[in-house]
Amino acid sequence: MRQTFDIGDLVKVEHPQGKSGIVIEKVLINAHMLNPEHQLWHPEEYNCKVQFLHSSQSSWVRAKWLKHLSKIKQ
Repeated sequence: MRQTFDIGDLVKVEHPQGKSGIVIEKVLINAHMLNPEHQLWHPEEYNCKVQFLHSSQSSWVRAKWLKHLSKIKQ
């Protein structure tokens, strides 16, 4: 199931630094869901690994701190 933030989305980190990047991975904070691939995740329930633009740096960021710049289309 597609989530609010998916791999390939262009995002801006709103807290704390305000950098832009691309979501390259996502993971649930708690593995309490029975079928996570078939459920919608709340933005407070998962982290996204963001590869920052114009940098070799990437970082795990709470989904609730992200804002879409562009959503990937499938």
